[in-house]
Order: sequence, then structure tokens, then C-alpha cells
Amino acid sequence: MRSLSIASLILLAFVLGLALGGQVPREAVAQDEQPGIEWKKVGDNLVLTNWTQDGAFLALGAYKDGATAPAPPLHADGILKIPVVALDEAYVYQLVPVWECDPIECRLCDEEGSICPIPPRPPLGPKEIMTVIGQIP
Repeated sequence: MRSLSIASLILLAFVLGLALGGQVPREAVAQDEQPGIEWKKVGDNLVLTNWTQDGAFLALGAYKDGATAPAPPLHADGILKIPVVALDEAYVYQLVPVWECDPIECRLCDEEGSICPIPPRPPLGPKEIMTVIGQIP
């Protein structure tokens, strides 16, 4: 009789573990989600996707020492693929335009329907990642 109750407890723990194992990772990933941008691992690549219609994100990072992966493009239209084998670390920032200025005055970017241009990426070495992820056309 005692072995039956231990077996029942083991079975219950196993079923509970399966239930939590399916739920907890989904909740953990959901906490890391940012509206407008999505990340996923596809094969040997980290894929960042910008789903916004009017926003941009900046990916900053570096490759590992000795990595031979090519530098990412200066600007990616909606989707940026980074080889995870070469990646040391990366940070993603949301770019929010504030002002559009000329020599006389500055105006808010959203006035008169004007859109502030995305800034160009400065030249970097082959280890650095600095890519603006624009909107999907």
C-alpha cells in the first residue's frame, strides 16, 4: 500500500512538472517581449523583427574574439539576422525621434506629418554591431 502512495506522488509530481514546464517558459518569454519588435532563434541566427509602421530600433553589440562573421548591414528593413555562433552580446534600443531642426528653429517630429530621418551608423570595426532596424516596407 505504501509503494502505491509513493508511486502516486511521483506520478503527480511528474504531471505537475509537465504542466509547469509548458507554462513557465511561455510566461518568462512574455515578460521579455517588447511591443513592436520580436526576437527568435532560427537555426544559427538570432532574428530581430521590427513590426512597427513608424518606429525604429537600434541594435548594438559585439562579436566574440576571433569571429569571422561579416559585419551586419548599416540599416535593415524590418529584419536583422545575427549569427549566434559569433555573437558575444547585443542590446536593442528603441529610437524615438524628438525634433527636426533647421538653422532657425526646431519642430517636433510628429508635427505637420514630417518624419525624422533615421541617423546613419558611424563606421565601426569588424567586431562591432550597430544596426538601425527600420520598418518593414
